[in-house]
This record gives sequence, C-alpha cells and structure tokens, in this order.
Amino acid sequence: ESQIGITRKKIETELLKNSAMEESHSKEIEELKSSLEVEANEARQDMESLGEDWKTDKKRLQEKIEILEAEISALATMNRELKETHREIEEIQNADHASVIANLREELIRAKEDSEAADHVREDKQSTAKR
Repeated sequence: ESQIGITRKKIETELLKNSAMEESHSKEIEELKSSLEVEANEARQDMESLGEDWKTDKKRLQEKIEILEAEISALATMNRELKETHREIEEIQNADHASVIANLREELIRAKEDSEAADHVREDKQSTAKR
C-alpha cells in the first residue's frame, strides 16, 4: 500500500507538472498567436499603404506621360510648320533669284541694244564726217 501511495504521489506530481507545463505552453501559444496577429495586421497595413503609394505613383507617372505626349505632339506640329515656312522661304528666294536673273537679262539686252545703237550713231557720224 505504501508503494501504491508513493506511485500515486509520483503520478499526481507528474500530472501537476504536466498541467503546469500545459498551461505555460498554452500561454506561450496565445502570446505567439497574438504577436503573429499583430505582425500580420502591420504587414497588411504596409501592403495597403504600398498599394496606395503605387496607385499614386502610377497616376502621377501617367499624368507626366500625357504631358510629355502633348509636348511631343506640339513639337511635331511646330516642326511641320517650320518645314513649311522654310519651303515657302525657299520658293520666295527662288522666285526672287528668277526675277533678278530676268531683270539682269533685260538690262543686258537693253545695254546691248544701246551699245549697238551707239555704234550705229558713231558709224553715221564717221561716215558723215568723211563726206
């Protein structure tokens, strides 16, 4: 009977130890669970914040792209207008050159005619003087 009592005492002591350990483990598990929930919430908030930052950055970049596209379009239009203006200036210059050349031809023809007329007058004067 004393052996049974000792064994019973050992079993009760082990049960108490196991119960204490189980309670301690349960507390640790609850603390870990609580800590993990806090970390999960923080991570979720970080992800949501990053998502909002990403959306804001994306929107800002899209706006910049639209502005740049508008500037590129405006520059392309200006380039076309400059090319057209350059072409018109070249046409005017070519027309001016052609006009100058035509005027010079006319002056040359008049000068030649005047020279021929002067030669005839000189010849007439010389022939009149010889007579």
